[in-house]
Amino acid sequence: MLNVLVFHRCVPLFEQKNKEYREKHSMKAKLDAQRRVVWGHFIDTVQQKSSDIVARNRFCDVIRGHVEENVKQQIPDLIYKTIIETFQMSKHELCIEILEDLAVKEQFNSYVLYISDPYTYASRWISDYIDRKCFADGLYYEFADMETNRIVTIISDTVRKVGNENLNEWLKIFEKEIENKLPISSDSFSLVREQTVSDMEDFRNKLIQELKNISEEIKDKFSKDCFFSNMAKPHSIRKIIEKLWGCKCVCPFCKEPCQWNTNHSRSHSCIQHRPVGLIGSSWKTNGALNIESCSFFVQTNTGFNCGRGIALCERESGKCKKNWENRRVSSIQGIQNIRPRLEHSSLP
Repeated sequence: MLNVLVFHRCVPLFEQKNKEYREKHSMKAKLDAQRRVVWGHFIDTVQQKSSDIVARNRFCDVIRGHVEENVKQQIPDLIYKTIIETFQMSKHELCIEILEDLAVKEQFNSYVLYISDPYTYASRWISDYIDRKCFADGLYYEFADMETNRIVTIISDTVRKVGNENLNEWLKIFEKEIENKLPISSDSFSLVREQTVSDMEDFRNKLIQELKNISEEIKDKFSKDCFFSNMAKPHSIRKIIEKLWGCKCVCPFCKEPCQWNTNHSRSHSCIQHRPVGLIGSSWKTNGALNIESCSFFVQTNTGFNCGRGIALCERESGKCKKNWENRRVSSIQGIQNIRPRLEHSSLP
């Protein structure tokens, strides 16, 4: 049964990742990219454009593709850093934002999901928050513009810097100057090397002007994107979630998330435990919802069910292996001191 469930969840994900990979790296994708370059070269040849123009057009074809790909790679990292800093790299800050949002929206189903499965709710909330921040607030477009301008400026400065050697020598120097900033294989300029440029200074000046047009084309293309998750590295959103949320464990009694945003070896603990009534605890005497929390009950002789009532919590006998801490006002009181009795409350 478990295998069927896992298979059902995994197959669509693998199919989507395979599709994305093929669109970018398959032989067909590579041939399509090369076909566009060769077609442009064919048009220039038929129209009998000068060798200077052909060389410039082929150079721009190479630069356009590399700049666009580089911007795509940089945006997820910039957004990751910004989102993490927005929440001060703190799970506590994230939880505050989520709770404030829940209070404003007043949607019952959202309350239920957060109470029963805080990690799943937080994952969806962060994903929605990222899309809202990127597109409604324009963060994605801002970074796309910033990175495009940065890379094109580097290329333009390099074009200015390299002297008036013949075209082949100029390309060798250009590649060496830019290799640590925008790696481009020497084979990419093969069609450019076939040309002969009569006036290198004019070639460079017009190339710089053409780079400005390329910059605007790329920014316009990114302005039409509407989902960060579709353009990001496959793991980028998950990376943000894992960094902010960290430990997925919840208190076995009230289901309050562990406060640590790292996978830790120390005991789990909560900043503030929930009223146990939120997960169905009620008083045996009158059936009223229990509004006290674990922090109160650890100071009494109240017994607990561990998890969903499978067994009594018998920490003193060493049968319960859950490693949780519960805070008192002046110290941390281990849940292992709870006695296995159910005189005062009943948990589901």
